[in-house]
Amino acid sequence: MNQALTETIARIFPVWKKLAPKAQADLLAQGQLVKLWAGEFICMEGDICNQLPILISGNARVYKIG
Repeated sequence: MNQALTETIARIFPVWKKLAPKAQADLLAQGQLVKLWAGEFICMEGDICNQLPILISGNARVYKIG
């Protein structure tokens, strides 16, 4: 990931600076930047979650269906 994104993560999530450099590197190496358009779903209720979505910018709504 690029330096600008790393700086954005550090600004949004202050705990980032408290992580060991190896932990930061591991998270960046395993991370994937995904851009979604308005109305797209991050996940659906009942989905198996194999990742941790972290919102860098924009808004998200959470709905309970049923």
